[in-house]
Amino acid sequence: MKKVLFIIPTLGNGGAEKSFISLLNNLNSDKYEVDVFAIRPTGLIADMLPDYVDLIPLPQDVVCFKEGVKASVLSFLKKGKFVSAFNRIMFSYTLAKYQKTNEAEQRAFRYYKGMFKGCFNHYDVAVSYLEKTTNYIVSEMIDADIKVGYYHSDYDKLRLNSDLEKRLIKNLNYLVTVSDNCAEILKESLPEHADRVKVIENIISRKALLEQASEENPFNDGFNGIRVVTAGRVSPEKGPDIAVEACRILREKGYDIRWHFVGKVDDETAVSLAKEYGISQYAVFEGLHTNPYKFIYNCDIYVQPSRFEGKSIAIEEAKALGRPVVTSAFTTAFSQIEQNKTGIVADEISAQAIAEKIELLIKDKELYEGIKRNLENYQSNEDEVLKLEKILDKGDGLH
Repeated sequence: MKKVLFIIPTLGNGGAEKSFISLLNNLNSDKYEVDVFAIRPTGLIADMLPDYVDLIPLPQDVVCFKEGVKASVLSFLKKGKFVSAFNRIMFSYTLAKYQKTNEAEQRAFRYYKGMFKGCFNHYDVAVSYLEKTTNYIVSEMIDADIKVGYYHSDYDKLRLNSDLEKRLIKNLNYLVTVSDNCAEILKESLPEHADRVKVIENIISRKALLEQASEENPFNDGFNGIRVVTAGRVSPEKGPDIAVEACRILREKGYDIRWHFVGKVDDETAVSLAKEYGISQYAVFEGLHTNPYKFIYNCDIYVQPSRFEGKSIAIEEAKALGRPVVTSAFTTAFSQIEQNKTGIVADEISAQAIAEKIELLIKDKELYEGIKRNLENYQSNEDEVLKLEKILDKGDGLH
């Protein structure tokens, strides 16, 4: 059996994490001995790892490094680990200097990577399942015959320092991304690594989603109007403020809408905006749920108001569950939506544009029902795992 290591930043409930579970569930467990290492090993999907997978505990130095800077430095000093104490100070200084941007994460890695020295055994294949730090760990700190890095986002929107990125990922044999559009952007941004870029789509199993979605109807508040759902963490890049503004526009036009936001609230801006507009009872923040699919399945329209995406897993999940989608016009939107057939892409990334397309779906019943009929033909893509297995088997086979 091949020994495979997957590294992922967190076992939370984001899109990449959910696709990671789908990948593991479809991987041939008879062929691979799989270890998983998560920098933040707690979260909603921690209990969803398949039985054949071993979760590697965090090394004590990594645990110490993750503490607040003062506590971490004191702990290292007490152990006589003066270099680690210095690195912890410089790590925080670098993040602050570069204002906690993605470039800050790149620059701070030099002070963090020593925590992983000697932590891992040799592997046949090591896979980082998300961009930035875990890619760098696999590239520089893991002993493996084949090294794979992932980019789930549109590379341009990450605003990384490309010169730094080229150095930090130089030891990766493959750069996997999740759509043809993302692959083209990655090749243009990192031309020296273009021949390493491969496309493996996030795995969506319609059958598995429908099983979870049909568990129960979460809407028991007696509301009989139009239900809109947006799933994913509530943070600026996902556009929840755009959605709240769109909700206000539609309410003011007389549409009886209740918009449910299903996901962890990382940023309170949208929540505050709903209160300011006096529509908190219509822009409802449901919080984090292990099963967001029941919300999507039982809504009328799914909306993705993001400012940018790689390939949105939530959009694919909504399509698989048969819900008409309205999405903002982020770069890769048209790679997921066939206009007016599997959903609608708004004219731009704005509340007004999204509100207009939601209004269109409400008013044009024939368009709405036509999209629903088209989505009945949604095809699952579990066979995407075979592309990764070709890499794990030390073959290429990808186009």
